[in-house]
Amino acid sequence: EQPAELRGAHHAVIKKYVPEGKDYSVIKREHVALYLQHLLCKKVVKLYRESNPKVCAVWKEFDAAAKSAVKNKGEIFECADGKVHFKVDNVGFEALIMRLPSGHCLVYPKPELKSKKQSVVKNGQKREWVAEYVTYEGQIPSSVHFGRVASYGGKWVENACQAIGGDFLSHGLIAADKAGFETFAVIHDQALAPVKDGLTLEGYTDALCTLPAWAKGFPLAGDGGVVPYYTKD
Repeated sequence: EQPAELRGAHHAVIKKYVPEGKDYSVIKREHVALYLQHLLCKKVVKLYRESNPKVCAVWKEFDAAAKSAVKNKGEIFECADGKVHFKVDNVGFEALIMRLPSGHCLVYPKPELKSKKQSVVKNGQKREWVAEYVTYEGQIPSSVHFGRVASYGGKWVENACQAIGGDFLSHGLIAADKAGFETFAVIHDQALAPVKDGLTLEGYTDALCTLPAWAKGFPLAGDGGVVPYYTKD
């Protein structure tokens, strides 16, 4: 037996895609597929959140720190066991600053705290609340234009993870250079260096995975190969 949401998919697609008074024959197969795909995505998101409560807790912790910093300008708010700080400061313009364990700072210009009403219906009961979120000036996602950009817990954490990954790579590249490797290109999380007598792939990998002092104990590892020309794994 199909789940209730799938049994109701056809009706939902009619409501979403068919103008009132029009023939149902205008429904396209891809409309139904898109709707069912949307349902599946919602289920996957729900399953991930239920299976990873610690990750969700970190999202909330980062978001709370960012909001508190915008509300209380000039004060420092910590998260991630004190390893990450949020603060609104003047850097030539007012900005929300996220300071990472390395000292690397991410800057979000002209932050503002916004709010909007939200609601959800569950088991026939409607629940309403006012959600707060931070916006800043930046490039609008999927656009070449700049404007107000909204952020949230998962996005703060994503930004931090990407930047910390860059910090690891930068540190590793310096260590590799000191070890005699001549890195000539970096593509995202990959580094390329020519084969040289006396230097090994393992040595290059180990150098790139050299931990900075601020990341003592972090389980950093890498993998690589010797190839005749560049390939993306």
